[in-house]
Amino acid sequence: MKKKILELIEERQVIYDKWQESYDDEKSDYSIEEPGEIDGLGNKIRDILKNQSNSFEVDFIIESLTKLGDAPQVIYDDNGHFAVSGDGMSPAPMPDGGKFEETESFVSIVDPECWYDTIRKALNHYLKR
Repeated sequence: MKKKILELIEERQVIYDKWQESYDDEKSDYSIEEPGEIDGLGNKIRDILKNQSNSFEVDFIIESLTKLGDAPQVIYDDNGHFAVSGDGMSPAPMPDGGKFEETESFVSIVDPECWYDTIRKALNHYLKR
């Protein structure tokens, strides 16, 4: 099933890249309508990850979600509890080079019901939201 997810991610990326290439800077718009397959394939991948989450390694799930535009963050509270959140903010945009060159501060927003005693349980909660 891991191979199937990777194939679906690649298929989605090809469609997404084609749509992005249609962007016209002068018109500030795309020359083709956003393909519904982008969301459709993303939803299909998320459903597989959610429904079969215990079949995959945690890092595989998180990395797969980032390829769909999610930004899952694993947070630890120093008291044995983990949360996975995709909500938060950063005061600085990512530099063109793709890596921060200075220390940055990030704020994560975590609702009380998101805390669990394992990363897996916290990730499963994130997948079900």
